Amino acid sequence: MTDKIAERHIEALERHVQAGHFGSIDQALDVAVDQLDGMFEGDCDWAVPLLAEADADIAAGRIEEWVDVRKAMFAAVNSTKPDR
Repeated sequence: MTDKIAERHIEALERHVQAGHFGSIDQALDVAVDQLDGMFEGDCDWAVPLLAEADADIAAGRIEEWVDVRKAMFAAVNSTKPDR
């Protein structure tokens, strides 16, 4: 592990400061780290119950073939199109 920021990262931060996106490299780095932290703070927690439901359906044998799902989707879309 290194305790130095790679030169290419410093250059990217400087480019954003020079472009006026941030007032300083520190501010740009703060935003970058906040974005990185946000990626791992449970952004997908909403999916947990849906995945559990899907797992239960699969375990119970309640599955549909993709071909059938696709046909149903196209039928639903085509049924809502106005006649030309």
